[in-house]
This record gives sequence, C-alpha cells and structure tokens, in this order.
Amino acid sequence: MAVRDPLLQQLKERLFALLPEGSPTVIDDSTPCLPEFCATLEDVLRNGLKQPSLSLRRWDYWDWIDNLPEMCNGNITCRKKPELGWAMQQAAQCTDVHTAQGKGRLFIRIALMRGLLPTALHILARDPQLLEWYDPMCSIIGNEDLFELFLSLLSVASHMKFELDLQVSVFLDESWIIPVCELYEFVPCNELGACLFYIKGRVVITGLVEMSCIADDGRVQPGDMLDTVNGVSLHDASKGVVLSVLRKGRGKPIVLKVVKAIGRDGHPFPPLAPYYDILRQEVANFCPSAYLMQHTNDYADGKQMADGRLMYCLQYLGVSQLGQDSAVETLSKTIANLLGRCPAMVDILFDIRETRVISTDKNTSKILFEHTYPDISSVGRYLGSPLNFAYSTCTGCDLKGKKHFDCYLFEAATKECSEEIVKRIATGFSRTRWSV
Repeated sequence: MAVRDPLLQQLKERLFALLPEGSPTVIDDSTPCLPEFCATLEDVLRNGLKQPSLSLRRWDYWDWIDNLPEMCNGNITCRKKPELGWAMQQAAQCTDVHTAQGKGRLFIRIALMRGLLPTALHILARDPQLLEWYDPMCSIIGNEDLFELFLSLLSVASHMKFELDLQVSVFLDESWIIPVCELYEFVPCNELGACLFYIKGRVVITGLVEMSCIADDGRVQPGDMLDTVNGVSLHDASKGVVLSVLRKGRGKPIVLKVVKAIGRDGHPFPPLAPYYDILRQEVANFCPSAYLMQHTNDYADGKQMADGRLMYCLQYLGVSQLGQDSAVETLSKTIANLLGRCPAMVDILFDIRETRVISTDKNTSKILFEHTYPDISSVGRYLGSPLNFAYSTCTGCDLKGKKHFDCYLFEAATKECSEEIVKRIATGFSRTRWSV
C-alpha cells in the first residue's frame, strides 16, 4: 500500500506550482506561489517536533539546524558541503531576524538558493539522537517511509533555480512575504522632515513636513517603514533614537533603508496592515499614501480599507441563544451546532475599535449591530473549523437576576485572520474591563 500524508501531498502540489508549464525557469521573490510553498515546507519541519518538558521556551526547527555542527562528528557529507556551515552562520548572525522562526526562515531561503536542504536532513537522519527532536509516531521526519518521500521532494527543489534576495530579511520574524526595501540618500540637512511613530518595535512614517528635503524628494511616502538610519538598525528602537542618530551624523548625508508600503506585486504590503490599523487609532489624521487609499480591496487575508480604517472582510453566520452559560466550552458547542444548520451568510465589514466592535453589511453599508467590550462575555474559536469564531453578549437578566447570553458566529477568510480577531477582541475586552 502506498504511503500517503496530506502535508506531503500539499508540499508536492505547491512545489510543482512554482514552475507551471510555460513559466520562466527562475524562481524569485515575485513568484506568486513561493510564500505558500515555504510555509508548507515549514509546516513539515515543525510536524511532530518534540518540546522540552522542563523549559518555558518552545523548540522550533531552527534549534536542530543550529545544532548541526555537533551532529556532524566528522560526517563526510559535511565536508562535502562547507556551504552548509556558511548558511547556518549567515542565518544566525543576521541582524534583521531576531527569533528562532525568523532565523529558521532565513536558513530555508539560503538553503533553497544553494540546494542544501537535503544535506541538512541527511545529517539529522544520521544523528543517533534524532528521536530526541521528532516523535516517530506523529512526525514526517521521524517516520522512515515519510522521510524518504520528503527527501525526494527536497531533491526536486534542489535542482530548481532559486534567485532570492537574501539581503532583505526584515519581516521574516512575522511573515514569509518579502517586502520591497529601498536605500535612499539625502543631502545633509538639519531636520529629516518626517513624522515618525514608534509602534511594536517598528518605526512607521505617518506624515511628511511640507517643503522639507524628504517631502520634496517624493520617494518616501506616509505608510513606509524606516528600517535603518545611517546604518543603525531601528528594530525595537526606543523613542527618539532616529533624532539621536541624525544628530551624531550632523553635516553628513542621510542614508535611509526604507520598507515600502507597496509590495513586490504592486499592491499594499500585507504585514504592514496591522500597524496601520493601530496608527489610525493612535495618530490623528493618519493617512497612508494616496496609492494605498485607492486600493481599498487589495489587502490580503480578508482585510480591506474602508472609511480610512482597516477592516476585516467576514461572513456573518447568525446568532443563537446560549442561555445562562457563556463559557468558552459552551461557545464552542454552539458554534458547532450553528454550523450544522448550514446558516445563510451575510458579507460584512468587521471593525475592531478601541471600545467596541461594529459589524456593517458590506453591500448596503448598514450597521447590523455593535457591541462594547463590557457587553462581551467571552470570545473563542471552534477547533473543528479554524475559520470560524464567535463571541457572546449579555442580553439581559430574568426576574431572578440571572443573566442570559447570545452567541454571534462569523467566518474569516483565513485561519490567521480568525486567530488575530479573537486575540484583538480578548485584548480589548480585558483592557476595557480593567479601565472600568
């Protein structure tokens, strides 16, 4: 009987989608299917990965890659591939990535360029402590038959021509999508002429000062992100760092490395969208460049711009009574029951604001309902259908003073979008409850 695995089947489909018939023979960062292929490859490397029992830190596949030199022990395969050590060093020392996930992703990109993934996996397979990394009962790498199938796919990939921009690694900690990064040099000036906002370890340009050097130049736009100033990284920079760097370099040209708001496909760069959503709440009159505002439907992963705000494109599946129990477990059961009824779907825009959430009919622009965070008693997802999530609200009390609750069910475009919404509602609920 043939050995099959859904994850390997998906990897195979996405591998061959990289080079459809009649396409160019080179795979670069503009290849549409590349992020999906890399994400599936990452899923395989994480499949069945064991976790340490006495540590708060979770292992990722980068941890065993980082230990490859110790696994070699004079293995002839290592001596034949000195590039492997170079690739690991490049990933470990890159200042643009700061997490195990980011370093692992950079290593994968380097390894695809050099055809090194089969070599790394062969070394791992020959290590006597392999089973300390992967569970043979539920992993692909720990299963001998599945591992051979995985290696055969990697062998195909190693013969493909990847030409990836290894100089751009910013955002690999967060996304497989590679942004457009530009290096701009300006003449010495007393002020940069840009309004900056420090948010979640990033520095976003929120506006330009009229008649300033940077505004007159026209290449930098509101919504772009500063990555470095005069070679100084702005990752996790504290407020005022840019001004301090500029003062030290007074009288010298200003060199900016900028992550552009427009991606390689000519559309808004999706990983920047959550930053814009926060900025619209924090910065008065924040408005990205005119190009971004024109592309109201170009945000990937079920998001779009509307009324100057980033909103989620969801489907509203209906409301159901919960009774007196609004616990997350009850919410999950109610979601399953609602899905079983094949409910009618309404396209909505879901707006998560500072104090409330608002659902608006996408076709009529009519507000269907809105709930403040103190109204929301619980929020959660149904594991059997990762796209679906729901929240419960109190509808009032009966004569005995007991509260009654309703459950509102939605469907997001992606699992990541659903997870993001649940986290944001939970955060808003906790923050509002605390402030009250």
